[in-house]
Amino acid sequence: AGLPPLDAASITGVTTRSVARLWGGMGNVYEIAIKSTEAPDLSIMAKRIQLPSNCRSIGDRRKKDSYDVEAAFYSQGHAERLIKAGCIVPCPLLVENSRGDGLTICMTKLQGRPGGMDVPHMEAVLTWLAGLHATYWGPRADAATAPGPEGGLQPQGTYWYLDTRPEEHADM
Repeated sequence: AGLPPLDAASITGVTTRSVARLWGGMGNVYEIAIKSTEAPDLSIMAKRIQLPSNCRSIGDRRKKDSYDVEAAFYSQGHAERLIKAGCIVPCPLLVENSRGDGLTICMTKLQGRPGGMDVPHMEAVLTWLAGLHATYWGPRADAATAPGPEGGLQPQGTYWYLDTRPEEHADM
C-alpha cells in the first residue's frame, strides 16, 4: 500500500487534470500524473473541498458532515484497517483540514474498468462487503463511529438515509 519510493530529482513531469466536480460546486477531484526516470508512471488522486464559510442549508451541512466523515476515514486509520483485512481501498497519502481554506484529501488511485460485472466480479464485490462488515461489526462499529482519534465514521452506515433528508421526507 502507499507509493513506491521516488527521488524528487528523478521526476521528469507532472500533469494534473480535473476528473470530477463535487456536489454543489464545492470543489474538484484531480488526477495528478507523475513521470519519473526511476519508476513506472504514477497517478495520485486529490480531492480539494471548499465549503461555504457558513453552511446554513440542510444540504450544505449534510455535505460538510459527509466530507468530515471521509476525512476521518482516511486520517484515523480506517483505510489501513480495511487494507489489512484484504479490502481494496485507496491508500491515504494526505488529509489536510484547514477550515478557513478547505479540506484536501490525497490518495492512491484505484485501477478499475468501466462496464458491467460478470459473476467473478460480483463475487469479489460480495467478498469485499463481507470484509468491510467483518472489520466493523459490533463493538468495533461503535468505536469507529464514536468521537475521538479512532472514530469519526458515519453512525448510520451511509450518506443516503431519510434522517439526512428531512425536506425530501416531508415531501413524500
